[in-house]
Amino acid sequence: MNSLNVIDLFCGAGGLSLGFESCSGVHIVAAAEINKDARKTYLSHFEINDKYFFEDVRKIDCSKLQREVGDIDIVIGGPPCQGFSMANRQHNTLISLNNRLVKEYVRIIKGIKPKAFVMENVAMLKSSIHRFLVDEDDLILDKKLKGNWLKSLNAKFNEIELLPVELSDYYVLVKEISCGDYLEKLNELYKELKLLYNSKSNSLKFGIRFFKNSNSILKKLGSLLKNNFESFPDNSKKQLKVLLEGINKTFLALTNKEKSDINYFINQIGIFCKIIRAANNIRELTKNKIYFTDNYPDFINSTIEKHCIKIKLQSYAVLDYIKVMLDNKIGEYNLSSNVLNALDYGVPQSRERFVLIGIRKDILERGDVSLQEHFNPEKIVRDGHYLTVRDAIEDLESIVPAHNLGDPNSNTKLNNIAKSRLSNLALSLRDNVKKIVPNNICTATREPALRRFKALKQGQNFHNLSADLKQSYTDIARTQNTIYMRLEYDRPSKTVVNVRKSMWIHPVLDRAISVREAARLQTFPDSFVFYGSKDHQYQQVGNAVPPFLAKAVAHYLLGILSKCLLNKR
Repeated sequence: MNSLNVIDLFCGAGGLSLGFESCSGVHIVAAAEINKDARKTYLSHFEINDKYFFEDVRKIDCSKLQREVGDIDIVIGGPPCQGFSMANRQHNTLISLNNRLVKEYVRIIKGIKPKAFVMENVAMLKSSIHRFLVDEDDLILDKKLKGNWLKSLNAKFNEIELLPVELSDYYVLVKEISCGDYLEKLNELYKELKLLYNSKSNSLKFGIRFFKNSNSILKKLGSLLKNNFESFPDNSKKQLKVLLEGINKTFLALTNKEKSDINYFINQIGIFCKIIRAANNIRELTKNKIYFTDNYPDFINSTIEKHCIKIKLQSYAVLDYIKVMLDNKIGEYNLSSNVLNALDYGVPQSRERFVLIGIRKDILERGDVSLQEHFNPEKIVRDGHYLTVRDAIEDLESIVPAHNLGDPNSNTKLNNIAKSRLSNLALSLRDNVKKIVPNNICTATREPALRRFKALKQGQNFHNLSADLKQSYTDIARTQNTIYMRLEYDRPSKTVVNVRKSMWIHPVLDRAISVREAARLQTFPDSFVFYGSKDHQYQQVGNAVPPFLAKAVAHYLLGILSKCLLNKR
């Protein structure tokens, strides 16, 4: 089989590309990535022309690209997809603009028409939780296809609460704010008041934020109260003025330590925050041309349980969209997908990822490509077990990491350890020709973090701490069990994310996991150097596809293509 040209979309630092390029006969000819530090990392490891390293996938001209670089045989990539999730409504936004990027990925596949493609994403994508909201373009297409477009996508309606019953009288005000010029200024105040409101259950944190931001909040309130809100109906204008004046009066009283009802103040800023959040939701839906209806004023006749303002949105599953566009009756690819765990492919980490592959129907005539049936490699084990944290990083234990970029320890010489004492994984990853450990950097450990570190044993996390070591957290119950997690040497790690933000702890040392140690857990070799700020290095590592997993997928796909193309001769 001749060399295959590959484009990697949303390539990040290059984990997927590294896995594919480690297979013979693969040549990365183009890529796309928006993050500047990830771009620098990627360019330092892959020889592609700057002209074909795109910052914005939306600007890729498929026909022009293929005229200049030749046929592109394989498209790979992991488009980000938060989607719209009914199960995840704690965020202020209803949708993520990243939704568009999955559709861009599909557009490029349909424009390039590669022999095959691989799409990698979070395991949750396989479920129907992640959804696209129906927009005006969908409705236009559905009308052209006489209602069959949304039907084929199994589109359904979802209702979400916009305003609770006690704020239903503010709905007209919400609509006025959402389409007016004042929302930007109101949002400036909203951001600060929301922080206060969110810390209402922690009196210490509430007090600190109150006095720290009091001058800024009063200045914003004063500026807003000077507006007459001429475009608003009289009732809405009055509602907003009364609300802002009430917050301002109580805020001044509390600032001057006069007698005032703190609960009334919290209630008032809560009302303001809910109104502005609702207005932002309406603005967001309108800006993105999302189709929605509301139940106003029908809520008046509703039962007490439903006595609130709701909006109705039509949505369809992300995966259904991909299948309809690329397979189904109008698509050109035989598709197969599965949730793969990186553990099964030599990665010392439990990391489930959704992998979808497609092979063009003129190459693979029958739909017999199946990740479920054929992609079952032998488990890569050590003494009858999966590879562990010890296999990946124990040889780095005696090397002291730096805390700042440019410090001498950030590129420390590898310690000399007899090969017989090294795991096979460590031997394969210690490939830096200069015999150094790049990105040997971690977060400095200060109080109270150090006290927490010392209190935790291997396998324990934040929830194992005593109450006095949790006091700085506002909502302890909602704190994830991957925060302040001390890794276990003799077990695989949990899914590697930005371990700096999660405060992951070394198995036996009272310090944070370094960038290089996190990279080892992801199976990046020591020759692979990450660039950018310390946090951006951690983020690039956490976002990446483990190269060992990528190589396994690439090897499987190339094997099928080779067999199919030989049979065509």
